Amino acid sequence: MKRLKYLLFIFIILLHFNCKDNVNKIKEKTEESIKQHKTISNKLILKINNKKYFNRNLKNFINSYHSDLPNLKKNDKLNSRIFDFFVENKIVLYKAEQDHLSITQQEIDDYLKKTNISKDSIIQNSIKDSIKIQKYLYLKIYKDLNVSNKEIQEYYNQHHNEFTKKAGVVLYQILVKNKEKAIKIRGELKNSPEKFNEIAEQESVSFEAKKNGLMGYFEKGNLPKDMENVVFSLKTNEISPVVESPYGYHIFKVVKKTRERLIFFSSAKDNIKDKLLSEKFQIAYNEYLSDLKNELKILVFYKNLYFTYKNKKGEQSDEIKQNISFNLFPDYYFN
Repeated sequence: MKRLKYLLFIFIILLHFNCKDNVNKIKEKTEESIKQHKTISNKLILKINNKKYFNRNLKNFINSYHSDLPNLKKNDKLNSRIFDFFVENKIVLYKAEQDHLSITQQEIDDYLKKTNISKDSIIQNSIKDSIKIQKYLYLKIYKDLNVSNKEIQEYYNQHHNEFTKKAGVVLYQILVKNKEKAIKIRGELKNSPEKFNEIAEQESVSFEAKKNGLMGYFEKGNLPKDMENVVFSLKTNEISPVVESPYGYHIFKVVKKTRERLIFFSSAKDNIKDKLLSEKFQIAYNEYLSDLKNELKILVFYKNLYFTYKNKKGEQSDEIKQNISFNLFPDYYFN
């Protein structure tokens, strides 16, 4: 009995020191992690003349503008494009502040109202910087840009293919998994075509069944070729033969057909103006940014970034840009 108590005492002592040792190890790892985080956050990543920016500034920038992006931590390409934008943003901001551009509280309030951003949900300084950049670019390069009626007309005349609406159909379908059932339904519809919507709602396994089989409007080129050949050969309200696909067996009905046609200039001119103006904005911005890069002493420290920087080579940059909110165009001051 004494021996058992002795062994139990030794076990408790060992357990105590082992737990204490584990606690100390966890504490050391936590302190080391915090130390590493601080070291990375304080690494210099951008210098514009004497103005310095660190990883912590980039993280704050991302939290202000791009915190909603999914899987951002694991996406080096997306982080790289945001960093490119961060650099451009800070270059323009540096120049705006160098020229002593000021922003009033009324401008901030107007911007928040126009963009439906709550004062409680944003960082005021970030919004102020964004407005300052837009205002500076507007005053410096955008305010005199315009598109003439002649330019709009010329674009329309030279790009008729962009304003040609293809032939289209309003299409209904019944989809079933069994060929024999599809043939039986088609036979019933040949005698009673007015029952199409009713049968679609009762028998079709596609999600359009609850809408009486209505698939919607389709232009040529929107449907698989085998379906398209059948659908566009139908007359209005004609029932199609059974069409097989990987989804099952389809029976189609076209309730409306439209011919290929040219969109009138009067309907297209506003969209053309927006397109041409946007192109002029982009060209003017790129040229001005290039001038600033030559004027200012800019150093970028890619190796100090907290992620692995990826350049744009071989990248689908348009897909990346769709995920990033570029606020350098004057959506507030120009409208």
